[in-house]
Amino acid sequence: MKKIFFVALLLMSLSASSNAAIVKVKINGVQKNAGNVVVGLFSGKKESSFPNGKGIMKRETPAKDSTVNVEFDGVEPGTYTIGAYNDANKNNKLDKILGIPKEQYGNSGKRTNTEPTFTKSKFEVGSEDKQIEFDIH
Repeated sequence: MKKIFFVALLLMSLSASSNAAIVKVKINGVQKNAGNVVVGLFSGKKESSFPNGKGIMKRETPAKDSTVNVEFDGVEPGTYTIGAYNDANKNNKLDKILGIPKEQYGNSGKRTNTEPTFTKSKFEVGSEDKQIEFDIH
């Protein structure tokens, strides 16, 4: 009986993970050789955390070129958004003056002059891999 339960549990976990996708992110307009680009993946289940909260996954890569690429593996089907900023001084935060960012930032939605919202930046992920591309300014 224990063996049957274990096998069933294993099969369920394998089928659940087979729906997971890779979200490939390409970010353009990066200031070269200026710190790190920090990229966060935010879930629709916690959309109130975007853009200032903690995403469900985070990637950080050196700002060596004007374009950087990161990947988020194991992303389950659902609604997501991506936020990114160039942490030029490597202090692990988006520096602002009077609420206006001093460092480059962007998101998976259209560029606006107001703070981005989850609704305007969201995209859907299914079982297929997803490519997202945007600029930071």
